[in-house]
Amino acid sequence: MGQAVGWQAKRRQHTSDDRTFAAASLGVLRLLPSTAPSAEAGRRPGNGLFLGDAHVAAITGDVTAIGRDLRNAVVLLDPAVSREHALLHHNETGWRIENISSQQPLFVNEQEVLPGAETMLAPGDMLRIGASRLQLLAPMEAPTSDLPLPAMESGSIPVLSPGVTLQFALGGKRHPRLRWLLLVIALALLAASGLATFGTAALAGRDALANGGLVRVLAALTIPLIPALGVTLLIALFDRYEREPWLTLSGAFIWGALIAIPPTLLLERALSSMLLLHLNASAGPSGAFAFAGGQAIIAGVIEEAVKGAGLVLLLLALRDEFDNVTDGILYGLLIGAGFAIVENFVYFALSPNNELPFLVLARIVLGWLSHSTFTALFGAGLGYARECATRPRRRWLLFPLLGLFAAILLHTFFDFVVFGATALAGQNIPALSPTLLTLCTLLLGYGPLFLAQAVLLRLLLAALDREAETVRAYLSDELLAGVVLPDEYLLLQDARLRSAAERRIFFDYGLRAYLTARAFYQAATGLAFRKWHVAQGDRRKNTPQQPEDVYRERLARLRLSLYRQMK
Repeated sequence: MGQAVGWQAKRRQHTSDDRTFAAASLGVLRLLPSTAPSAEAGRRPGNGLFLGDAHVAAITGDVTAIGRDLRNAVVLLDPAVSREHALLHHNETGWRIENISSQQPLFVNEQEVLPGAETMLAPGDMLRIGASRLQLLAPMEAPTSDLPLPAMESGSIPVLSPGVTLQFALGGKRHPRLRWLLLVIALALLAASGLATFGTAALAGRDALANGGLVRVLAALTIPLIPALGVTLLIALFDRYEREPWLTLSGAFIWGALIAIPPTLLLERALSSMLLLHLNASAGPSGAFAFAGGQAIIAGVIEEAVKGAGLVLLLLALRDEFDNVTDGILYGLLIGAGFAIVENFVYFALSPNNELPFLVLARIVLGWLSHSTFTALFGAGLGYARECATRPRRRWLLFPLLGLFAAILLHTFFDFVVFGATALAGQNIPALSPTLLTLCTLLLGYGPLFLAQAVLLRLLLAALDREAETVRAYLSDELLAGVVLPDEYLLLQDARLRSAAERRIFFDYGLRAYLTARAFYQAATGLAFRKWHVAQGDRRKNTPQQPEDVYRERLARLRLSLYRQMK
């Protein structure tokens, strides 16, 4: 407890007077993983840890004490580190480090610095103190808060644009006619699917109006919105670093709500009719169970294949925007939410009044994430394959197949429990009371679902840790070059600090400054992920200017625009 309090106090000292774009911090000490960050991004270091398991520490004074004692400015929880081990000095001539340990050495770029000795440092140099490896990150030229403020045209900063990644994906010079043809086909598919989906919903709404009146229609329209709003909040909570553009997020939801519905209905109805021809659902419990199993398999395979096709299309068409496990899960959640909102509308519109309480419990209270969970499993597999693109192709293909199999299996089992319970309820078995049947259905159906959600949460949190390390690793060179300033680097690698800074800018400087700050942070993390993609082997763009250059130019313009708004 004492260690945690000590670290929190130090962090408040470093961030409470956060002048986001001024040179409040002189530099940053970054704790390096034990292996190369590009290959092992996100792994925790072995023995050497900052206090509180932080990965970076701000250098705010001319003298910074480093050691194991909690009174040091930089605390290393490493038994090989002395209580007071080193002093990091900064003045107008540059950086130097002094070994004040009585016995333990330290190393600068693997050159030993004996106790009592000191040596000069340059930004980017590596330190080894005990078992801890640190890197000094600071601009090669000292940043200044006296930034030039040339005149700029109003509205020249596109803070609400889709983003650099989408601009390169939708633009460029390769096969422009083919892109226009694909765009026309996509719009035609969207229009046809939208008409079919709205037509189906209109028929259900007409029946609801005839049987239950306007109240039933309003209930069917509003109650299914609750899970969709919940998924929206989840996206806002977990989309922390390389935030997804509103255009792709909307496209994922539209795929589930409009495009996936017509082929699903068509295929399920055709296969269910074929199933009825081969099975007699009225031939006692065995026939009812067999028919329920067939229905469950049809629903699980067809629905997850059609929903998953949206994820595959998104990965193939916008590969640079589909980065990792985080993106796969978030896009899967949205596709599932879109599908569920239409399905729930139909259920609430057409079900008898006595079934409405059970529908609310099963589909809104307990199962509000059911469809999203199924599709997110496949999304996690695709995201892991994208994240590990440099691995052998066999292993690359294994993860999506496992994710799709898990999605189909969980969906099929869930529907089999529900359909089987419905079939048993119609058999009038004396020993099986409605209460007992309902409890067994809830336990068997939602137990595995909740377990899958816990697994997805664990995968998502681990993926967010890897995202933070990607930002730390691939923006370090940009900090050395002065593209990113130390305080900006400290915010960008910590999602909580970044969100707090955005809120503070909103309340202090207004909506436009807030949007500009969000665009600036997004451009910086986009630069880090673009560099990561290149390190993973992605090809250069077929354009004279690469996304990295556009990101850097955009950062300079956004910083200048925000600085003007905050004056």
